Amino acid sequence: MMKKLIILIIFVVFQSQSGWSQTIEQKIIGNWEVTDYDLSEENVGEQEKPSGIIWTFKLNNICEEKSDPSNPSDVTIYEYKISQANCETGIISTEFYYINLINKTVFGDDYCFMIDIDKIDETNQEILRLYAADAMQPNILVRK
Repeated sequence: MMKKLIILIIFVVFQSQSGWSQTIEQKIIGNWEVTDYDLSEENVGEQEKPSGIIWTFKLNNICEEKSDPSNPSDVTIYEYKISQANCETGIISTEFYYINLINKTVFGDDYCFMIDIDKIDETNQEILRLYAADAMQPNILVRK
């Protein structure tokens, strides 16, 4: 009986610690469109606009980036991993999650981002923010 109780406690602790990671991994699955910023004087409305670049995160830890909607063969393939370990420094965070994108199409063109998935209040639209080290602002992707 004591052995079963200890196993149950270990299982509950493990699930509570890894639950958010699984949730964010599930939330990222799907199609996301990269937004561009239009800071021109002619633009008086929204500064963010769709770019046409689509990132598709799949269950098998593969991400496909389609840069040109008119050319379906223009695809960059990444293998991704989400964890609380900073993919650049290896330091484990208790607050933040990181995504490491390993480019399988162009060797060495890899990325490490701190990630955040949220909803925009007024529209309830899901957004994915990718924070790169030393960047002025995050890359913003909108769920398609």
